[in-house]
Amino acid sequence: MSIRAKVIHISDLHFGWKYWPAHFSEQLANHLIDDILLRQPQLIICTGDVVNSPLAFRALRRAKEFFERLRKACSTESNACDLLLVPGNHDCALLGIFGIKALTSLPFKSVMKPYLLTCDQPYYNEHLNIAVFGLDSNPAIASLTHLR
Repeated sequence: MSIRAKVIHISDLHFGWKYWPAHFSEQLANHLIDDILLRQPQLIICTGDVVNSPLAFRALRRAKEFFERLRKACSTESNACDLLLVPGNHDCALLGIFGIKALTSLPFKSVMKPYLLTCDQPYYNEHLNIAVFGLDSNPAIASLTHLR
């Protein structure tokens, strides 16, 4: 028997870019966790732009700590909560537009591996009767020519 799933979708956190107006601070992180906790989701999906640059190692560490805190806070004895990430352009390319994806996305993929959702490894939860596929549309070689 399946239950009605509560799914939270978040996007564009941009950890590590303090000069951007939407800079993701600890205060915002705590507020988001508190808000999500009120909803008691079974699944949280973050679709891209977790960090502003895939080579910002401090930002990657802070983002992973945030996701670990979020998942731990949402998982209780009565509510299991899974967390999935689909990389965005800023997670795979410098400033979201430059780089060879196979190289620039390596730090992100290695740090976020426990949560990473890929098209060749979809998420399926029989209890919730839900399937999620992560489609990464980032080009293999990102440059300004892809913006045209």
